[in-house]
Amino acid sequence: MSYVVQEKKKIIKPLFKFDITHKVVNFKTEWIKYMWSKKEILPHIRDMIKDLNIKSVFDWFAWTTRVWQFFNNNWIQVISNDLNIRSEIFGKAFLLNDEKKRETYIKKINHLNSLEWYKWYYTTVYWWVDYDWSSVQPDGKKRLRQMHNTMKLDAIRDEIDKIAEDEIEKSVLLASLIFALDKVDSSLWHFSSYLRERSSRSYKNLRLELPYFVDSVEWNDIITGDVFGALSKINADLAYYDPPYGSNNDQMPSSRVRYGQYYHIWETIIRHDKPEVIWAINKRADATVEKTYSIFEDYNKKWDYYVPELAIFDLIKKTKTKYILFSYNTNWRASIKNIIQFLEDNKYKYELRNIWYKKNVMAWMKRTYDWDNLWNKDNHEILLLIYNH
Repeated sequence: MSYVVQEKKKIIKPLFKFDITHKVVNFKTEWIKYMWSKKEILPHIRDMIKDLNIKSVFDWFAWTTRVWQFFNNNWIQVISNDLNIRSEIFGKAFLLNDEKKRETYIKKINHLNSLEWYKWYYTTVYWWVDYDWSSVQPDGKKRLRQMHNTMKLDAIRDEIDKIAEDEIEKSVLLASLIFALDKVDSSLWHFSSYLRERSSRSYKNLRLELPYFVDSVEWNDIITGDVFGALSKINADLAYYDPPYGSNNDQMPSSRVRYGQYYHIWETIIRHDKPEVIWAINKRADATVEKTYSIFEDYNKKWDYYVPELAIFDLIKKTKTKYILFSYNTNWRASIKNIIQFLEDNKYKYELRNIWYKKNVMAWMKRTYDWDNLWNKDNHEILLLIYNH
């Protein structure tokens, strides 16, 4: 599929400029449990761009897909990009789905729910939880699902490959399966930490439902590749960047902050490749630090800057969209002070919104801020809107 946003073929529903008073703005999105979900910042994103004429968005680091779901559900053209196969599958399910096949999707989901269960890979290797009350097994392995649901998973995942007529339909069924599995596990937001005692939700029965989606804007596109190779070919009004965050904790080893490792189970279910697994959490053996490396999670310094800071500078300079919107976390290795200094040195106009999650969601916009003070306080999310040259 081309990286280039195609010319508008047919407007299914009218595109509209964001307006804070617009009564039909749709904030409904759907996703799994996820650290640092962007669900709560969607109204702030809308507020920051409401006076801009935005008809197309390039979302790199799509991750949870919450943000581009928001744009797509409000009839804004989306180009989604991420290296992770999970985001690619959800992109096909939400951005490329066929509204005319809704009844077909529902029929096949009902069929999957009615299957006879059996024990196979997922039950045997991953999550056969049948030992007392604990998720830790006698062999020291940790499990996050009970056997009645892993047996359903074994049957359903095999059947999806048999009944899916194309990649988009398969993606819709996989999205339905992942959402259902997320509701019956015993994890703590990701698959490096499991609850020691079984959660109450793990006793529930796995049941698939059709994911929430609107009739997709028909010129949406999905990219799976490195952003720097695609930037020169992207034609969009807004680029939204939510890079993978490392940590500013010097005591934490870099191998502990790799998003590709945190969510390894979803990759296994999507690929259905029955991989070799290691460690107590049954992580994919191929989900190594080297394989899941991102320059934006790098711990090293080059000259007077951390490597992620230099990558951000390069990303801004090479982005050709009218506007750039960064979602920035104050626990990141990159310094917001250095990013702001780069913008001012290069005469970029910008706006800031600080969102504090700890007590309640509070926001204010300033062009200057006491960054040293903010850095030493609780976790904050900062939206940085850049007016590109």
